[in-house]
Amino acid sequence: MAIACLALPVLCLGLPRGGDEQSRLDRIPEAVESYRRELNAAMKSPGPVALDPVFEKGISAAVGLEGGQLERLDEPTYQKVRSAMAGFVVGREEIIVAVPDADFFLKLAREKGTAADRAFFEAYKETYRAGIWPAYVNAQTDWGGCRDFDGGTLTRLYGVWMTFQTACPGQYRAAAQRELRKIEAALESTCACGGEDGVRKELEKFLETFPGLPMAARVAARLQAVNSRTSDIRFTCSPR
Repeated sequence: MAIACLALPVLCLGLPRGGDEQSRLDRIPEAVESYRRELNAAMKSPGPVALDPVFEKGISAAVGLEGGQLERLDEPTYQKVRSAMAGFVVGREEIIVAVPDADFFLKLAREKGTAADRAFFEAYKETYRAGIWPAYVNAQTDWGGCRDFDGGTLTRLYGVWMTFQTACPGQYRAAAQRELRKIEAALESTCACGGEDGVRKELEKFLETFPGLPMAARVAARLQAVNSRTSDIRFTCSPR
């Protein structure tokens, strides 16, 4: 990937049945309104505009929605929130979800953003190329999936975000760190889609590519456990 400069989405099981009607929300949360104002201003800007603040406001609003607000919204307000959260996949029918739409933001970055915006959302699209799940997760249910240790994907995407940080220091710092932490968590996952050989190749590739990083020590320990058959990894597993 030539560089110019995931939730995992937080997915929860569906709505509780019944519930206290007095706890229902009939107003759009302020964080959602703040995101809508910021996004509208960016879309109406006559020239290039930095989209990092827009994206972070959207993430903040999404955290609140996934943290309990979506379940409590009455139906008319829920529909208004979905409209206000343009650029995010928002739903509560089967699962609770409020996550960025990579295609929306990449298009916006190309039309209105800076070089850093375009680079960030190109990296984001590469990570979330199949939708709300990152490329290293094989979704097996509405709410979970195994981690794809295929000998390169995790390491490659870690490199994408490390390269972005080097090319655009100070830009999207929080967002890039979130993606790196998610990949690190995946490297330490106990649920591998494939067999032992793929896991071993992935861990060896990471150590070969990033030998000096603090994460390398944890990966090395994990590789040693795999080789000694003392690892807690479940191979060819299904999410619990």
